[in-house]
Amino acid sequence: EHKIEVTPDGRFRTLRHGMELHGAQRLTTDDGKPVTDRPELSTYYHQQSPIAEVIRAVQAKKDGPIDMAVIGLGAGLMACLARPEDRLDYYEIDADIVAIAKDPKRFRFLHDCKPDAKIILGDARLTLTANTGARYDLIHMDAFSSDSIPVHLLTREALRVYLARLNPGGIILTHISNNHLDLTDVVAATAASEGLIWRIWDEDEVPGRDPMIKFSTVMILARSEADLGTLNDWDTLAPTRQTPWSDDYSNLLGPLIKKLGEGD
Repeated sequence: EHKIEVTPDGRFRTLRHGMELHGAQRLTTDDGKPVTDRPELSTYYHQQSPIAEVIRAVQAKKDGPIDMAVIGLGAGLMACLARPEDRLDYYEIDADIVAIAKDPKRFRFLHDCKPDAKIILGDARLTLTANTGARYDLIHMDAFSSDSIPVHLLTREALRVYLARLNPGGIILTHISNNHLDLTDVVAATAASEGLIWRIWDEDEVPGRDPMIKFSTVMILARSEADLGTLNDWDTLAPTRQTPWSDDYSNLLGPLIKKLGEGD
């Protein structure tokens, strides 16, 4: 169930699903004046976030507009990281989320930043597979912060779908912040099994004092180090014995145990 609420101090409108925050829009300044400008970015998408850095790096690498695919719409904050000339396709399974994100009385990110964004409704793996003509410079998987993750979007077979839609030199960005699971080893092992290289940024410092700014864990996947460009200095992880996930094998116990161990 989706909950749209205004914070008790009246400064933010939030979108939650279960315990997870899927977007927040500032309504008033700290001194109580209404915000009338283009929406400020917060939560995991603030301007100093790893996600914003990846998008800027992809934009800087290409002469001209970029083509972006985002799996998971939320409140539509990613729209404000795209430039007017960039093309943005959202893949979203939940029609209620689409209605919420497109309603400027609730959230203005799509309306103000990317009114021409295309939203493809349905299971992202199926709709991406069917969208045979689409090619992207960036494919952003943003469906894993919820209480129950769509495992079928993280398998070897899913990666093959993304790679078939990825332009030469393109980057796959996975946002794997999750309160219950540590998916880093899964993504690394599954990416390696498909011949991809990867880097990670596990954000541990949030600039600014906006209470809606959130930490994020982000991994990037590419076909070669050259494709990473300025992102090549992100961290790597020590190899593990993690079995790559496939349509025939996935196991949430390992990521759950690893997440629990982080609290030790």
